[in-house]
Amino acid sequence: MRISRSTLIWYIVPILLFFIIAFAFFSQPIDLSQTKLETEEDPLTPNVQLQLLPGEVYRYEYNLSGELSNVTYSVMGLSNDCMNVHADASNSELQAETDLCVYVSTGQVKNSSLSLDISQPWMLALEEGFVWNSETRIIYPDPVELEDITRLTIQFLGVETYRGREAFKVRASTERIITGSAPATIEHILWVDKQKRVLLGSEAAVFKIRLLSAPFEFD
Repeated sequence: MRISRSTLIWYIVPILLFFIIAFAFFSQPIDLSQTKLETEEDPLTPNVQLQLLPGEVYRYEYNLSGELSNVTYSVMGLSNDCMNVHADASNSELQAETDLCVYVSTGQVKNSSLSLDISQPWMLALEEGFVWNSETRIIYPDPVELEDITRLTIQFLGVETYRGREAFKVRASTERIITGSAPATIEHILWVDKQKRVLLGSEAAVFKIRLLSAPFEFD
């Protein structure tokens, strides 16, 4: 099975947060038929449930060094403890879409190692002093075995007003190690809406994520 670079966003970006967005949208197609994916992470204790509601629509702009992509998340409805979300991503060259069912109690995606990137499980557990670590290991066996490791640390920085909303300010520190290459590190700041527990924005040296529209007022 070959998965195109446009479809790859749904397999990798939510898992690795936003660090691999460039890889997901702009790399060459990769044969994932024998790819192994392993994830280790700290346990989470949510202090709120998923705050997405049926009928809500969220639109985001991803800016990678001037290359713009838009992603729309439509909350379709609740099925038992699972909220159905349709996601549609596009840029000037590509378009991809997928459907996810997100557990209201945990923010985890049903029958998948994915998570909904705008409302990740760790966002439901944010509080003063919060620190969370995860490690994702991707092994590509063909044509030459390649190991891609991403270590992520999420750290609570405080609560402040961002775009007119009360928001958690969070630092995401990512280290990526690929076989045969020197480690690459990146830090970016995220703002998570305190009430809705969704991403309001993210800034780093290489890319920015900006909320374009939401079912609530913001600047």
